Amino acid sequence: MPSIATVGQMVTEFRSGHRSAVESTSEALARLDRLQPRLNACICILHEHALQRARQIDQQRARGETLGLDRGCHPPANW
Repeated sequence: MPSIATVGQMVTEFRSGHRSAVESTSEALARLDRLQPRLNACICILHEHALQRARQIDQQRARGETLGLDRGCHPPANW
């Protein structure tokens, strides 16, 4: 899947079912890893925790469960 230019586009693709939570999370983590040395925006990046949560969301979607409005875009914990 090609890179998504904005968070809004990523959320739209996720909510429409064109991308999984794992895909979105993996792309966001890769982007963060690329930019972190320059931006120094995060103290700690919890890759495995984020991917585990994304897998849970994909499983919920696969079971047909209703997902909350925040699914597809999670802000950092301190927001």
